[in-house]
Amino acid sequence: MSTTLSESERNDIDAQLSYENVTKIIGDLHESEDESEDYTYFDRVHEMVLSVEEKKLYEICLGTGGPGYHLNVQVNGSGNLADIEKMSYTYLNWFYRKEIPIEKGTEEWKVWEEFAANFVEEWVL
Repeated sequence: MSTTLSESERNDIDAQLSYENVTKIIGDLHESEDESEDYTYFDRVHEMVLSVEEKKLYEICLGTGGPGYHLNVQVNGSGNLADIEKMSYTYLNWFYRKEIPIEKGTEEWKVWEEFAANFVEEWVL
């Protein structure tokens, strides 16, 4: 009997294999004996990185128990260029955790964005 994997399952397998492969590459770079004055571990590591982006994640606690709930706000950029990239609502009830994404462009997004603007330091005066 052959088992057909769903696209989601194939993507999960590809992601795990990619992670394992890149972890090995980075480990091998660190252990490499191909050091020279002109080409160091630092050089090799920096060659493989395409970009580095700094993002801030604000976790705004709205309740702590019975159940707990938080608004998570991910901000990209700083100052006047800061932009809320994504938001989610997290529900926490003892051993159960559920994160609910808030879709950009929806009415819910507008409600939470206005609320979050009171706490995101880039916009608080």
